[in-house]
Parts: sequence; C-alpha cells; structure tokens
Amino acid sequence: MRTPIARTAVAVAFIALLVAACGGSSDSARPPDVVAGWPATLAGTNWGVVSVVGQPSVPASTPFIGFTADRTQGTGGCNQFGGSYRYDPATGTLTFGEKVMTAMGCVGPQGDFERVFFAALQGPQQVIQTADGSGDILFEGPKGRIVLAPAARDLVGG
Repeated sequence: MRTPIARTAVAVAFIALLVAACGGSSDSARPPDVVAGWPATLAGTNWGVVSVVGQPSVPASTPFIGFTADRTQGTGGCNQFGGSYRYDPATGTLTFGEKVMTAMGCVGPQGDFERVFFAALQGPQQVIQTADGSGDILFEGPKGRIVLAPAARDLVGG
C-alpha cells in the first residue's frame, strides 16, 4: 500500500518527466521560457519583432517598436503606429494607450502577420527579460506572446 507521500512523489516525478520531455522547441525564434525578471524601463529602447504567437516575422518587413519616456512608435511591417503607453517597473506590466496608425492596405504574408501583431498588442502585456543572454524580451498578453530583440535602428529618436 502506497502512502500519500509516496503517491505525491510519484506524481511530481511524472510531471517533471512530462515537462522535461515537452520543454524542447524546434521554433528557433522563441527563446527559452526561463526569465530574468522585467526591465527597469522601456524608455529609450527599440525592438525588432522576432515572432508573434510562434509565427516568425516576415523578413523583408520586420515590425519594430520603440519607446520614449511616455510614447511608443513603430511599424507593423506595413503600417506605422504610435501612441502613449504606461509601464510599471514594479510589476513589469505594459499598457498601451490609444494608438494612431496609418491605414495602408497590406496583403499577403506581410498583411497577415501585421494583423496578428496588432491583435497581440491588445490588452495589458507582461514584459519579461529572457535569461538566455540574448537581450530579448517577451510581451505576454491575452492574445499571446510577442518575442522582441534589441534593434539597432532608432525609431523614436531618443
């Protein structure tokens, strides 16, 4: 007869085995889920979008997003956007204010990706720094994960 402690130990070992088996990912655009916390600020940073909800960005039109002290500006790969944001460094929560954007008709993979990207920016985002040394950050929101890499391109001038 197994004791409750023995059953619990077996259950924990089984769950650990399942997690280890499922931990590997063939999606090279997605960094490991190990995190190092959240950034102290977003002001003065610029990011290229690596993937949205596991879908890699379209190489010829990579979306970007940049932050000043209180404004954000970027591109979805086709349309430009900008607006206010609020970032709480105590919780890592990012909330966008009303965004303004251009209204170019985007078709094909570029337009499809941009729609997924803009949808994923809706709602509050948890901003997470990855612990893999890449400098990447994640936006975890109600519509899925956005993976961003530091961008050399200065979108917002400061």
